[in-house]
Amino acid sequence: MATRFLMTAGRILLTKPGYDAHDGGLSDRDKLFDSNWNFSGVLIAAGTITDPAPVSGNDGLTSTASPLVIHFPSPGYVPAAYVTFENQGDSTPYDGAGFGELRVEDSTVEDGSRVYADRLELSRPSISGGGYRRYRGLIHYRVFGV
Repeated sequence: MATRFLMTAGRILLTKPGYDAHDGGLSDRDKLFDSNWNFSGVLIAAGTITDPAPVSGNDGLTSTASPLVIHFPSPGYVPAAYVTFENQGDSTPYDGAGFGELRVEDSTVEDGSRVYADRLELSRPSISGGGYRRYRGLIHYRVFGV
C-alpha cells in the first residue's frame, strides 16, 4: 500500500491514490500538493463567458461540432480547472441540468472535455435527434496552478 502523505522538516507532500510519497522520482502530475511547488493554489485565470455557438433549431442545440475553447496563459504545465454552469432565465446549462460543475484535471473527463496547458476544451457531444450540445446560460471557469 502506498504512503500518500509525507511530512518532513521543510516539506509536506500529498499524492494521488496509488502513488507513494516516498518515491523520489514522483511526477508532479501524480501529486495533489507539494510544498516545494512555488505555484501552489495560484489562480491562473478566471472568468465568465457565454457559448458563442449559434443556436440551431428550437431545441437550443447547435450545428457546431467543434469544442468550446477557453484560452488562458500557459503556466508551462497542465493545471487544474473547474467549470460551473449557471441558469439564466429559462435556459439550462446542458443535458437538462439546472446547475452543474465540471472538474477537469490533467485528463479527459467523461464527456470528452479536456484541459491543456493553455486552454480548456468543452466538448460538444452529438445529441440524439440531431445537433450538438450548446452550453446555455453563464459558464464560469477557474484555472488553478496545481
